[in-house]
Amino acid sequence: MSNDLVWLITRKYHSKLVKKNGVVFSAEAGNPTNKLAFKYSGFNSKNVDVAATEKGVKLTLSKEKAVKTPVKSKNGTIIKKQRAVKSVSNSIHAYRPDLQKFATLRALKIVQSQGTPKPLKQKKLRGKKALKA
Repeated sequence: MSNDLVWLITRKYHSKLVKKNGVVFSAEAGNPTNKLAFKYSGFNSKNVDVAATEKGVKLTLSKEKAVKTPVKSKNGTIIKKQRAVKSVSNSIHAYRPDLQKFATLRALKIVQSQGTPKPLKQKKLRGKKALKA
């Protein structure tokens, strides 16, 4: 089956639809924007998936010619936190330039969420409390 036909059949009813406050999103893998459109969908033959791992970010690109063989159709690489954003941007620039911005932002958010939290500053005592201490 062609990707267009699969999209037409499943666009309104599939397990990854999220409906909140009258807005419809799609939470499928290979959809960096989470918008419900064929352009961003994981059903597209050239899709991009950015996911979190323990070491950093996993970038998965699909091969257009190997769509019928699921094992061979995905090519994933794990990128360390330090250079994740730039590597994702450079990798996607030649593959799908229309998704470069969205995948780069997703990689940035993942790296930021994996960072260590800043230590809390102690409050400076002022006034009477400072005199007591």
